[in-house]
Amino acid sequence: MHSLENNEKVLEFIKTHLNDTLPNVALALSKRKDLPKDHILNQINGIQKSKSKFPFLKDYPDYLFGSKKNISQASSEICANFKSTLFNGTKAVDLSGGMGIDTYFISKFFDTIDYLERDEATFEISKKNFELLGANNINCFLENSVDFIKNTSNQYDLVYIDPDRKVDNQKVFKIEDSEPNVLELLPTILSKSKYCLIKLSPLIDIQSVIRSIDLPIDINILSVYNDCKEVLVSIQGDGWIHCRNWNNSNWQTFSFRLKDEKAITMTFADPQVYLYEPNVSILKAGGFKSIAKQYGINKIAGNTHLYTSTNRIENFPGRTIKIEAIEAPLKQKKQQWNLVNRNFGKDIGWIKKNYQIKDGGNKFLYACRNREEKPLFIFGSIIS
Repeated sequence: MHSLENNEKVLEFIKTHLNDTLPNVALALSKRKDLPKDHILNQINGIQKSKSKFPFLKDYPDYLFGSKKNISQASSEICANFKSTLFNGTKAVDLSGGMGIDTYFISKFFDTIDYLERDEATFEISKKNFELLGANNINCFLENSVDFIKNTSNQYDLVYIDPDRKVDNQKVFKIEDSEPNVLELLPTILSKSKYCLIKLSPLIDIQSVIRSIDLPIDINILSVYNDCKEVLVSIQGDGWIHCRNWNNSNWQTFSFRLKDEKAITMTFADPQVYLYEPNVSILKAGGFKSIAKQYGINKIAGNTHLYTSTNRIENFPGRTIKIEAIEAPLKQKKQQWNLVNRNFGKDIGWIKKNYQIKDGGNKFLYACRNREEKPLFIFGSIIS
């Protein structure tokens, strides 16, 4: 059987074991030498992951999945759909290849898009999937993306690249350590395209990106349900940092310019009636002064990224807590709290053990420090 085919025996096995754990599937396959083990494991893993990561694929039961790595590194449907709206034009190229999720969504806004992939197995799977999805404007090339962009005579409206952030089985967090080295490749890319969109690790340091890329850029930080997923750098931007968090079927967005952030004078206040915790995209971006200025709220302390106000701020991009008590840290005698550590000075495990705090319940306890660097417990109920 060809690796891109599912015969009746394979389909029946997948259907029977679809809800099993992968180790249990592997155990069952060890007794079935007549079945392609790796292929089936990839399909079951992909179907299981796609329910939350690529829900649109439920309409394509014949979709084929590649390796765990391809599925893990692929953008989610939510993030791929967002980035596809940033640019449009005649011709684009995706130098990242892989599972092709980004290629597919970007293809909806361009007349044609070139897909590059150097691994033959991944290439063949993606090519077949593009046909299944009806994406007839995607041109597939089995080629090294660096060689391609250096040698092509094509001119593009957009070059998209998601460099590999795991080199020699080690995770890398600097843009120059990725594969390929985007900083070295940028002059070539910009000689072939006006715009370039770079997908970076959610763990990357934003300040290091700004220092490394000496060009006008915009940055989009994408979080899904307050979990940071991607950092997108748009070459040829206006210096904006857009902090976005997907929640309840829409993007909540807070935007600021770094140059404005540096010029703001911060105001501080002791905890008042309401407590605000910005979402993770804002915290990652470092928009600590801009969020306070835009919403007219005060920061609790310089290194405590919590804010407060007397009157409630509507639609704050993060968590809003109604403060019920403010105390010096005391043992909680194993009462249940949703514990949040913000600049307390000890890790969350130490706080739980030392103050006898149990996880759970519907109340929040913020362990933090005030302007005098004294440890503080702030208790409250979540409003939004």
